[in-house]
Amino acid sequence: MTFSMPALGPGDIVHVVAPAGPVPGEAVKHGMSILAGWGLSPVAGRHLLAREGYLAGSDEERAADLAAAFAGDGTSAVAFARGGFGTTRLLPLLDLPALAARRRLLLGYSDATALGLALSRDHPQPHLYGPGIAELGAPEPDHHVASLQAGLLGQHPGGVQTIQGLQTIRPGHVRAVVMGGCLSLVAALAGTPFMPSLQGRILFLEDVGEEPYRLDRMLTQLSAAGVVEGICALILGRFTGCGPRPGADSLEAPEVLESWARDLDVPAVAGLAAGHGPGRMTIPLGVEADLDAETGTVAFQHR
Repeated sequence: MTFSMPALGPGDIVHVVAPAGPVPGEAVKHGMSILAGWGLSPVAGRHLLAREGYLAGSDEERAADLAAAFAGDGTSAVAFARGGFGTTRLLPLLDLPALAARRRLLLGYSDATALGLALSRDHPQPHLYGPGIAELGAPEPDHHVASLQAGLLGQHPGGVQTIQGLQTIRPGHVRAVVMGGCLSLVAALAGTPFMPSLQGRILFLEDVGEEPYRLDRMLTQLSAAGVVEGICALILGRFTGCGPRPGADSLEAPEVLESWARDLDVPAVAGLAAGHGPGRMTIPLGVEADLDAETGTVAFQHR
């Protein structure tokens, strides 16, 4: 079985939806114009600008937009406008096997982790783990826009995205499919029917704004729920803003993460700049990667 990332081309339709938090209208409009400038055809979900507290509309509205986006004739990709909270609430409302069978490219990070994993229960879903569309028009954009463009349009030389300079936690060399995303969401799915098996996979984890004891609790949950049983390697991203409160008696986040990683007894690296934080890259999930943990290098196989 092959695992590859579809490359979009001129005129390909990208449905932009908001399954989580409410979306700033001007920002998402600007982001969609950037997609159009790349030759793509962005289409807004019916309830894209809906608001209901910290959600972008009711559960039924958000689920309907997701279902319509995946079912749309000619749809090539389904893109999150932003993260936030709320995608896990939609999973029981969706016909996940039918959505997964469409094999649409999923774009998004943070809360999009929940959908990417839930769609991967039978076969890894092609998922570009990158910025929400509303983030593309930020006043001071960083290089993640160029990284997203390369991932969406298949511009990585030879179809391979190589990242070097990662920190070695435990050496080793493996080639396997990469799955995962935001630790908070992976932990939220642990023990539910929406969590796919990660046996034989490389697990990628990152997060933002979680104190070390909360990271410890979530990592312990992954172990206790059997989520990490059988994984073949671990890639830790950045954990931005995850330090302890001033004056708190606490371990530091790297201590918590590295101790847990070493106990897994698999090749492991840290420091991949993807997900949250400035300057992050867009990386593919649901595809194979070649990880050399000794040299701190990972090569994602887009094609």
